[in-house]
Amino acid sequence: MLDAGKVAQEAGPAVFTIYTPYGQGTGFGFFSDGSSTWIATNFHVIQHAGTPATVVVKQGGKEWSGSRSRWDAAADIALVRVDSVLPVLESGFGRGHDPKIGDPVLAFGSPLGFQATATVGIISAVRSQWIQTDAQINPGSSGGPLLNVRGEVIGITSVGFGAGRSGPGFAIDVRELCTLLDPAECE
Repeated sequence: MLDAGKVAQEAGPAVFTIYTPYGQGTGFGFFSDGSSTWIATNFHVIQHAGTPATVVVKQGGKEWSGSRSRWDAAADIALVRVDSVLPVLESGFGRGHDPKIGDPVLAFGSPLGFQATATVGIISAVRSQWIQTDAQINPGSSGGPLLNVRGEVIGITSVGFGAGRSGPGFAIDVRELCTLLDPAECE
């Protein structure tokens, strides 16, 4: 059973709002090397960040300067590097409990800039590189984590359909982020 309050509270410190001169989205701490943190998001959130990339990462009254670090435009995934040690979330894949249809999930993000917004639902389908959910995903939530009952990331929320009402949402399989990291960084 999903304890949404507990999952949101535990994940919250590792979820950030990302701003560029052209828009806003969500990201979450994915990897840290002890001096820098890579924040996962969607490529469409930071694609127009400019050169040099202008990315501002915020959470609760704190702000960090970030830069586009690694990305795959076709897969719509990206990593933003922040030269600070920030909290990271664990991936739920490869731990013996990959997502299945009917599993409860929590989508966490910053829809329309409202930080720390959680919506709940179930996994509606598991597709090649995608997880479909009925958890509401709104503009600005893109790049946020889709979390399982243990608070582990299983997807990167990407798109929601419904024009202000309930509709299917989609998250990119979090394993896609490993293609942007060295194998030793993604174990």
